[in-house]
Amino acid sequence: MRITLLTVIIILLNDLTAFAQPYTQPQYAVSVEKNITYGTAKNFAGNDYELKMDIYKPLNNNDVSRPIYVHVHGGAWLEISNKEQSEDAAVCMEMAKRGYVAANIEYRRGYHRYNYYEPYALCSSVVFPNQSDCIYVQDSSEIIRAIYRGMQDAKAAIRFMKGRFATDSTDVNTVCVGGESAGGFLAMYTGFLTCPDEKPVDCFALPNAKATDSDLADCNPTVISLARPDLGSIEGEVNLNGFDASVVGVANYFGGMMHPILPGPKPPALYLFHQTNDVVVDCNYKKPYQSLFEQVIYPLNLCQPLNTPPKAWGCCSINTMLGNMGSAAPEYEAQIVNNGGPNALANPPGRAYDNIALRVSQAAALFSPYVSGQASAPAGTPCVVSGNEPVTTENALSVFPNPAFDQMTIRVRSENTGPAFITVSDMTGRIVFTEKWILQQGENQFPVSLGAINPGAYLIKIEKASGENLVTRMVKMN
Repeated sequence: MRITLLTVIIILLNDLTAFAQPYTQPQYAVSVEKNITYGTAKNFAGNDYELKMDIYKPLNNNDVSRPIYVHVHGGAWLEISNKEQSEDAAVCMEMAKRGYVAANIEYRRGYHRYNYYEPYALCSSVVFPNQSDCIYVQDSSEIIRAIYRGMQDAKAAIRFMKGRFATDSTDVNTVCVGGESAGGFLAMYTGFLTCPDEKPVDCFALPNAKATDSDLADCNPTVISLARPDLGSIEGEVNLNGFDASVVGVANYFGGMMHPILPGPKPPALYLFHQTNDVVVDCNYKKPYQSLFEQVIYPLNLCQPLNTPPKAWGCCSINTMLGNMGSAAPEYEAQIVNNGGPNALANPPGRAYDNIALRVSQAAALFSPYVSGQASAPAGTPCVVSGNEPVTTENALSVFPNPAFDQMTIRVRSENTGPAFITVSDMTGRIVFTEKWILQQGENQFPVSLGAINPGAYLIKIEKASGENLVTRMVKMN
């Protein structure tokens, strides 16, 4: 075979690229260890659930400080979904080929369903075969609680993998997390819900759920409790082994968030991938499945309306949100395939990676400086918690909507009547709004106009005469 000068140059350039960007080139065979138990936790029905993972390792790799990647599968948080989906295994295989030790995890799934379901003749058999009609969630809180439990499990899996550093020859300081669809939501919350004060109000104790309609009874386990207890801390209670659950990178493949990104200290780098024709998780700000129902289900009157899921920020909206945050945003890359608006008849459909090897390659390139120790994490903002004395009321300070556009409402719960000062400042400490309020005992709500405030991330601080300080964060959009 004749080797030309051009061939030699190409080989050298490829070698230099691989050297310059560690953990980006597929170069290893991979071994898989299946169904390793990493913990047990209570699911939505109050039953113990055994948490399992598959671990993928690069073969013939002498690196003793390999990065860790934890992957979370999708499936609308339904019990019938699992880690055996071929796309999730393929992502972990691609990461391991690049030198990562990858874990494909299962997590607690499921939620309480409708108590007023109306079976339509063609709905279950044609539109939602294989129990997919179980997506009829009872209320928006159930989705948030499902995400929160899954996030706790993903964090437990990260701590578990860090605890195996000697067995797996890994670096506990270089962990990335990723997921697709529902798993993309969990990856986002795992990487960015790091401050205890940001625990969603839906995840505290709630009134009992209503009994599931008999037509959806097959969606539930045989034994089920309707209690909705406090779900505990953002870290959960599994694998509290001395390691934290911090990550340096997050990959969100066609998932989203129900809450704004508010980077804490050392926020991870973020990779986003979405197609604009997705009808399950819209790339913009919509309820999951809303486009599918609008285009197919409602016009043909096939199924009962699905109104209960909360709205979600898809990757297009997240990309806009990050752009509005300016320097306060983490390092990120958004790969948006613009193939038109939501389209239920698209072929191939938008619920796909489009090209798994390419998406993994893009994410790995973004993560490379962080897993090879060559990049410093962005500055971020500190976790904000109550100040001089502990807050005894749950979520004593909150903002809605968040992100906000022209106006926001600040909600403050107070145990006493008295004066308080409200201050809104940007991430450099510059004050953009301040005012004195008189708080009444109980819940107080104050509308604030944002018309003169530039897009970005802001700290909101309440200083009470008692010396108690409350702090939270918000994002102003265009």
